[in-house]
This record gives sequence, structure tokens and C-alpha cells, in this order.
Amino acid sequence: MYNEIVNNFGALHSQVEMAKHDIQMKDGIGRRFAMSYKRLAYELAQKDAAAYYSLGFDELYWIENHYRDFEHVINGRFDDNDQHLRNAEFAAEYVLNNLKNRHLSKRLMFKVAPPWLKEYFRENLPKTSYIYTNATLTVVEKLRRRYDQLQYYVWQLGNKHRN
Repeated sequence: MYNEIVNNFGALHSQVEMAKHDIQMKDGIGRRFAMSYKRLAYELAQKDAAAYYSLGFDELYWIENHYRDFEHVINGRFDDNDQHLRNAEFAAEYVLNNLKNRHLSKRLMFKVAPPWLKEYFRENLPKTSYIYTNATLTVVEKLRRRYDQLQYYVWQLGNKHRN
């Protein structure tokens, strides 16, 4: 299922970037995304209750939200192409936001992501905001965020050595 989410995210992100840089590409963003959109693994997982519910309620909730958002980009009604583009952009950014806030498994996303998408995640996860403020965090979450900072630092070092 994570492979499918990554592929859907990559396809949607590509459509959004294309539409942001070429005004003519705003028209039909949902139709073009629909050509590469997949939900077979999601549907099969729902039929295999043991595998599906082993993910845990929180993770299932976020995954279901993503598929609902992807479907809305394809089938939703919008006032104009600008609103449709904003919706598609939100759906794509929502994946990144949920990855940053640990609603989706970063380990699994990186495991199945193609190299260009791993690079995109490494570049954009540090720029993405957390949902909760530091005042309401548990000790465990504070430690996870410190780990994130260290991981982002290592990623930056890796980018400097590649360039």
C-alpha cells in the first residue's frame, strides 16, 4: 500500500508542478492524475482484514484520508482551474505533512520511493512544519524531533558531498 501511496503522490506532485509552471496545464489536472492513479493495493488491503487492521487505527485513518483526497482531485467539483490546482497541491502537501508528523511511516515511504522522490523528501521534510507546538509535546515526541533534526543535518551533509 505504501508503494501505491508513493506512486500516487509522485504522479500528483508532478501534475501540480507542471500546472504551476504552465498555465495551460491547470485545465485537466484531475484527468491527467487519474491516468496514473492507483488504488488496487488499498482495495485489496481492505479485503484482507488481518493485514489492513494490523496497521493500527491512526495509520489507517491517515491512509484513508489520503485516498479520499486523491479521489477528490479526480472527481471533485471545483469553481475553476485555480481552485482545482489548489486542491491538488493541498492533497500532495498533505502527504508530506503527514510524513513529517509521523502519521505515515517515513521508513516505509523511503523504502519504496524512487530516487527522485527520496531527494524531494530530503529537501522538503526539513521545511515542513510540525502540527503540534513544543508546549504540548511528550518527552518521547521531543526526542523524536531531535532525532529528525539530526537526520536532516545528515541529509544536508550528504547533499553537500554530492554537489
